[in-house]
Amino acid sequence: MKRLWVTLTNDVRLQWRNGFYIVSGIVIVFFLLISTQTGRWDLRWLIGAFVVGNLVVTSFYFVAGLLLLEKNEGTLLAQVVSPLRGTEYLGGKFGSLFLIACIESLMIVVVFVGVKFNPILFLAGLLLAFGLFLFSGLVMVTHYSSINAFLLPSVLVIGFLTLPLDAYLGHWQHWLFYLHPLQPLLILINAAFQPEAPGMLVYGILAGMAWVFAAGWWANRRLQSYMQVG
Repeated sequence: MKRLWVTLTNDVRLQWRNGFYIVSGIVIVFFLLISTQTGRWDLRWLIGAFVVGNLVVTSFYFVAGLLLLEKNEGTLLAQVVSPLRGTEYLGGKFGSLFLIACIESLMIVVVFVGVKFNPILFLAGLLLAFGLFLFSGLVMVTHYSSINAFLLPSVLVIGFLTLPLDAYLGHWQHWLFYLHPLQPLLILINAAFQPEAPGMLVYGILAGMAWVFAAGWWANRRLQSYMQVG
């Protein structure tokens, strides 16, 4: 537990030093500006899209940037000879970046819909969606040694990961989307703002947890190999 706490605090310092919190502030200001142009529109149905879009940056790209930064600075190599476990390294990244994502997402919700929502469903969906994008980002970035090589193929991966979101925005439904890892998480997030059938909530929780645990297992394996090579 002590190693995890030290890793978490070190990650927060690293993110602060490299401007991650400045980017977070810019994101919040961006959504504040959008809210000034929407007037009295009811945007509850768009909150899921706003949150997922924000997570693409805060989890997927932030964790990829951190890993490449540590690799280039040589600190990733130092982790190999330290007693730090891979799960503790992942836990530090997860906890520190989720803090940013949680603050940003709650700000987005309050700005657009106020405080009338189900916080339990929202945080459950947010946590699982964050995990999916973070672990996917880790798996993806371990195949590359520079941010330039990573960026272009990452767009294709994000395009796949957000397919249900595109269909949702286009009001297009198909049963195949229920096999996609983002679909149950999108259902949970949206259920915090509009009624959803109990069966869909059970599907959202169980399927969402299964996908995130699978992604976490894969990310841990890829990370171990990456650290040995790095």
